[in-house]
Amino acid sequence: MPHPACGSSFLHSEKRFLNIGLGDIHAAEATLDEIFAYLEQADKPCIVAIDEFQQIGNYAEKNVEAILRTKVQHCRNAHFIFAGSQKHIMMNMFNSPARPFYQSVNMMQLQSIPLIAYKPFVERLFLENEKNIEPELIEQVYDFFEGHTWYVQLMFNELYILTGKGQLCDRSLHDTALTNILQMQDFTYQEIFSRLPEKQKEVLIAIGKVNPEKPDVPLNKNDAFQKVQKRRVQEKR
Repeated sequence: MPHPACGSSFLHSEKRFLNIGLGDIHAAEATLDEIFAYLEQADKPCIVAIDEFQQIGNYAEKNVEAILRTKVQHCRNAHFIFAGSQKHIMMNMFNSPARPFYQSVNMMQLQSIPLIAYKPFVERLFLENEKNIEPELIEQVYDFFEGHTWYVQLMFNELYILTGKGQLCDRSLHDTALTNILQMQDFTYQEIFSRLPEKQKEVLIAIGKVNPEKPDVPLNKNDAFQKVQKRRVQEKR
């Protein structure tokens, strides 16, 4: 699942790591000076991977992005990877002429983890804890969320909780797990919904009520929630 904090990992050819999270940074400029001094002094080129890069906008200092851009521009001993899960913010950071990182990178969109790789991963984690899961259920969950990792993992976490040791997690648990997640997230979804303009609310309500197989028959409340949730997955991609 996407990590909520911004973190950096530094790796050079001897495979030594230095990990820094958002909570470790107390004075942004001083910390950046230390990091880039470390990079320049390294005896071999480094690779710097910054996860959830869009989070730098949450720093109290307003010029962190510009300071970091200057540091990166003058760093000769490292290559940088900027990763983030909020596509629209990342696109704005690198494509807006008003932003410090404008056109400073080659952009790449990572596709969903393929089902052929995801299925053995899920099966292995269940087996390691003396549980089993139907291959068909893995496919069902993956297809329902169109391979979106955050939602897929959230669903499998709930399915794992619902399955006792020595038991088989089968397709009969799919709706139970989904309902549990919707109930847990209900307040969050209501809060998001309350902040939407009235026109967007009307559109979402209409989407949630339409049954694509029987347009004249409205969905029940739970089905409507599922449809709106799936729509949110598509919009987040």
